Amino acid sequence: MKQLSIEHILPELVGGIAGLIMWGRLAPAFRWLALYLFITTGVIVLCFAWIDWYKTNFPPFHIYTNMCFLFYGMIFIKLQHHNRYLKTWGTIMLLLLPLAIVYSLTNQQYMTFPSIHNNVRDVLAVISGMLLLPSLIDSDYNQSLWKNELLWFVVAILIYHSTTFFIWSYISTIRSMGINDAPELSEISNVLGVLYYSMLSVSMLLHISNQKKNVTS
Repeated sequence: MKQLSIEHILPELVGGIAGLIMWGRLAPAFRWLALYLFITTGVIVLCFAWIDWYKTNFPPFHIYTNMCFLFYGMIFIKLQHHNRYLKTWGTIMLLLLPLAIVYSLTNQQYMTFPSIHNNVRDVLAVISGMLLLPSLIDSDYNQSLWKNELLWFVVAILIYHSTTFFIWSYISTIRSMGINDAPELSEISNVLGVLYYSMLSVSMLLHISNQKKNVTS
């Protein structure tokens, strides 16, 4: 695979494997996060392989975007003890999953970029991430805030999805005008992806570390 390099898969692979190994000690939300990171690794490899095979990665990109509705929905539902409205937004994501799949199969037919799916996912993720902010502000966390796994998760969600919303909206717009090449924005998106999965993996590793401390204390 021509373009696949270790930085594309290492961050999510580390977080996913660590979460699966320590599965029994994870809180429910972080079990879903571990599954999300591990499965995402496979989907990213599939995306690059698909480019080699068929000169496009749109079908696996649809799979990834649609599965985000499932994993994000379950993660935010499991975090509802931080904000009761998270259950509502998480449930909305789960309800949108079958609609997103049907739309991919019928309207876009997996052969065009899933722009609407992406935008809806980004908006819902940012709203849900913002709902977690008050719990961080009001937290009586007795360590450095940077050792708080929830902080890394929230910052990752807000930075990545607020930025990619505008990037992919612009790319989708110029593609609709017949302009198919936006290499600078695609590269920025790739860098954001590496940063995003790195921060999620840090969140996972901190959660594992904090869970161990809670057991021994």
